Amino acid sequence: MVSDRHNEWVLQELEITNASPIQRQLPSFIEEYHDIHKCLCMGEPQLINQLESTLKDKFPNLTIYKSKDTYLEIMSGNASKSNAIKKLENLYQITNQEIMAIGDNFNDMDMLKYAGLGVAMGNAPEEVKKIADEVTLSNNEDGLKHILQKYFE
Repeated sequence: MVSDRHNEWVLQELEITNASPIQRQLPSFIEEYHDIHKCLCMGEPQLINQLESTLKDKFPNLTIYKSKDTYLEIMSGNASKSNAIKKLENLYQITNQEIMAIGDNFNDMDMLKYAGLGVAMGNAPEEVKKIADEVTLSNNEDGLKHILQKYFE
C-alpha cells in the first residue's frame, strides 16, 4: 500500500519485487481494520537514520531496523529472526549454541548475536561485521559456500 505509485522509491521497489502496490492513504487503510504485518519506509540514509532513532525512542516495543541504508522496516515486537530461531530450537530440541546464522545486513543482526555462531557476509555493512563471530567472503565470492565448507566438509 502506497500513497503515490509514481514515487521514485515505490518505482525502485516495484522493479525489485515485481509486485504492484495498492494506492491508498495509510490512515484510511488502517481505519478499515486491515492487519499490517510490516511497514517499509524508504528514503535517503540520513532521513532513515533519523526516523529509526525517533521511532525506537517512541515505540520501544516494536521491532525496528534498517534492511539497508535507505530502508526502514517496522513490525511487531515479536517479529524477529532470533524469535524464528527459537521456534526452530523448540521444534528440533536444540540450543542456540548449535545454530549457525549467516546474514548480510542490519535486519540479520539480532539473529547473528543470538546464534552460537553468527557469520556476516563480506559485503555486510561494518556495523553488522562487528557484531558477528566471523566474517566470510561476499555474496559475489560464494561466501555462503565458503563458510559451509569450512564447518561442514
